[in-house]
Amino acid sequence: MSTISLVFATQQEPGLSGGAILFLIIVVGLLVVAARRSGSVTAADRSNLFLDQSPQESLDVVTGYLVQEGVAVAYRGETTATFTRPKKADTGLGCFLLLLGLIPGLLYFGLFKGTYTTTVTALRQSNGTQLILSGDDTATQRKLIQWSREHLGARRKD
Repeated sequence: MSTISLVFATQQEPGLSGGAILFLIIVVGLLVVAARRSGSVTAADRSNLFLDQSPQESLDVVTGYLVQEGVAVAYRGETTATFTRPKKADTGLGCFLLLLGLIPGLLYFGLFKGTYTTTVTALRQSNGTQLILSGDDTATQRKLIQWSREHLGARRKD
């Protein structure tokens, strides 16, 4: 009795392999993170706002604006106020985790909690009230700097 052996030649389908797709996802994710960080606020911008109002009046106006923008007041003192707003889950990271497995992605989206924080300090200086911004909420800081220059007449240090 003779045996017949058949050899099948496999031909790869044209397209990307799983490793190449994963590599592309990582590269796109890194580009998104780099693009988000490029809009950061410099230290000079954070401390180079001067107003004609008193520190208390300056904080009152800033507090009113930020509350109107949907930012919560976490602390308010005579010359310092801290504001918070909730962080949203990063959809890029969440989708990547979903690609790795359904459970990690669902856990990330379901359990993700966090807050952005901005602290505004108003100090009396010889040429007006200096606003100093700190914290990790660069988007709020950027909006506050622009708003204070346009509506409050904030000026840079001479």
